[in-house]
Amino acid sequence: MEFKITWYRFKHADILILFLIDLLLSIDFSRLGNVYTIDDNIFPYYNTQVAYKYLIMSIYGYNPWTGQLGGFSLSNFLVNYPVYLFSNIPFSYTFYSLFMIFIGSILVYLTIKEILRENSLPAILASLIGSIFFIINLSSGGIYSTTLEAIYLYYLALPASIFVIRKYFTSDNFSSSLIYFFFLIITMALLYYYAIPVYALSTFVLLFSIILFYSIRSLIDRKVGRVLLLLLSIIGFILIRMSRLLAIYSSFSQDKSFIEISFYYWVTNSYGSPLYLTLRGINANFGLPPLYIYLSTLFIPILYLFILFNKKTRRNGETLLFLFLILIFAFLYSMPNVPFSSFWEKLFFEFPIMTDIRTQYVLVAPFLGSVMSYGVGFGVYAILEEIKRRRIYLKALAVILIIVAVFLPAGNVLVNGGNYIIVPYQFLKVVNFINDNSNYNSSVIVFPIFPTENSEIWYHGPSLFPLFLKPYVILGGGYYSPSPTAMGEIATFYNYIYLGNSNATRYVSNFIYLFNIHYIIVEKTAAGFGPLGPCPSGFNVNQLENGTETYEKLGLLKLVYNNSLYEVLKTNVSSSLVFIGFENYTIQNLLNSTDLSAILTPADIKYISPIEYMVNVNSAFINNTVYLYFTIPYSQGWEVRGAEVYNYSDWYGYTLFKLKPINNTLILYNSLPNSTFSAQKTDIVGLFVLPSIIGTMLLILNRKFKVLKISNKYL
Repeated sequence: MEFKITWYRFKHADILILFLIDLLLSIDFSRLGNVYTIDDNIFPYYNTQVAYKYLIMSIYGYNPWTGQLGGFSLSNFLVNYPVYLFSNIPFSYTFYSLFMIFIGSILVYLTIKEILRENSLPAILASLIGSIFFIINLSSGGIYSTTLEAIYLYYLALPASIFVIRKYFTSDNFSSSLIYFFFLIITMALLYYYAIPVYALSTFVLLFSIILFYSIRSLIDRKVGRVLLLLLSIIGFILIRMSRLLAIYSSFSQDKSFIEISFYYWVTNSYGSPLYLTLRGINANFGLPPLYIYLSTLFIPILYLFILFNKKTRRNGETLLFLFLILIFAFLYSMPNVPFSSFWEKLFFEFPIMTDIRTQYVLVAPFLGSVMSYGVGFGVYAILEEIKRRRIYLKALAVILIIVAVFLPAGNVLVNGGNYIIVPYQFLKVVNFINDNSNYNSSVIVFPIFPTENSEIWYHGPSLFPLFLKPYVILGGGYYSPSPTAMGEIATFYNYIYLGNSNATRYVSNFIYLFNIHYIIVEKTAAGFGPLGPCPSGFNVNQLENGTETYEKLGLLKLVYNNSLYEVLKTNVSSSLVFIGFENYTIQNLLNSTDLSAILTPADIKYISPIEYMVNVNSAFINNTVYLYFTIPYSQGWEVRGAEVYNYSDWYGYTLFKLKPINNTLILYNSLPNSTFSAQKTDIVGLFVLPSIIGTMLLILNRKFKVLKISNKYL
């Protein structure tokens, strides 16, 4: 037959095909919408305010939900800055998903293809199928995962680490390997920030296995320099970060009762995940999956077994390495179920770091899903090689086997998409209305509010208002309150509004004044079964609206915007986020005062950034000792320019200064980001500078060896 399949020989055609597949999967996961899951602050959205909030999160560690300022950290920057970038483009989450998926899948694809050492059609197809399985398998962690670590670890850190470690050890010459060494520094930084604090044992198992395997091969090939460079870098980093690493380890070992409880958690969870399930990527702790998934995943281990049946793959040590890793990570789920259980118990108590697998259905899944993807790719290649010269019915059976094992288990995700949402038009109208009519020197409160979940049917998780609204948003409940005392007062305010208690008018008025509340948002579609927030048990939206109408009649509130999902009430109180008085009052004194404006004078304040505010002070306070109440809920690191500061303290989660203004303008500046950036220098030196110096020195020595005609075969 003259006709030959040559499409795959076009340059980069395979990469283009993989990109198009990833694009389709990204659209399928997001439905051109946005993914926002419980307690997950990954929410790229094409919106100016959303982009700005992620920018200040990246730089200052400012959390818009809690109002806390964590300072600069490299890990926080690496998480939030990409979200900021994607929030500036249309279909933000779709392209964010595509970015993550494509990076991970292309690295998996290239690794499988290079390990197979072929550019044949079976190798390309196997690599493509392995990379697709990487995205859609049951243990992937998912692009719509609830944790940031699962997204960045699974799609960036793990495939990049595997790819770069292999390239570092297998490059043709030492100079080439140094290029991959510098990339290896970056991938190790990702693992250090996203894996070590949570996935310590799994990270150690993966890195130790891969580095040991390729180090032995390098030593056999007499490439001592590469092993030496990596070993010296690891030792140097450990020495620099010894105190931090010991702190992480001690966090696992300091409480013996915690270790014991963790062991029994592990045992209990393991009995729910026997080896015959974990080898298929199934975790039964939350119940068995639908029958079609349960049955179709039976074929996944068959793909692994074909690695041993095919001559090329079983003689390839790298394919056997990944088969070994699949068994190890599946084994971590099920270890107490196998013989020698007393040995595992002793090991658990001797090495407390194993406590991080106490909830192993979470902590192992990204690693298992990752190595399974490589195993599936090698298994598919082995099958395609075995059937090349077989009869047509065997080829058809092989195709059916691959489809059933790889694609059928992911049917539910592919059909239903990810946990995506489309932000309603009514929500955007509300936030646009408030943003157009307010500034950063104001607060908004939402009724009702939930500590961790919102009852709106179109999204779950912490309220989206802090991301979209320009003002500082005060939200009630434990998740959002700066202190237990403030939480109690906010709950009292909620109850008075909800019940329409006209006898509490003074308290409500003082609360609005003290916290500078300009708008109240009422969620008209909130569930009637009772929220988890500070409103009374048996919460009812109709009762809440009756309560707000009471305060409208009293003149404290006015309805200014209304649609099918929300109504917006404007307050008649004008104050500030900064007050000045001659005495130190408790929050209860202020909220129950008969004339709060007489004892606390609002000061004109201008927002410059989350760490800098400019305050204009009344001339009556200059050169007098006064108390300045600053109702921004992070009280550490503030400095005042333009005044003599005698003392400052935490005032129920806010900041209270005792000072003497020396002119009309004060600058409130927070030094925490600068101090935290300085603290990051040790990490930057350990992760980037030190290995770079070692690598450069060895490169110079390498060149010197050539000049002296000393053999380069050991590098």
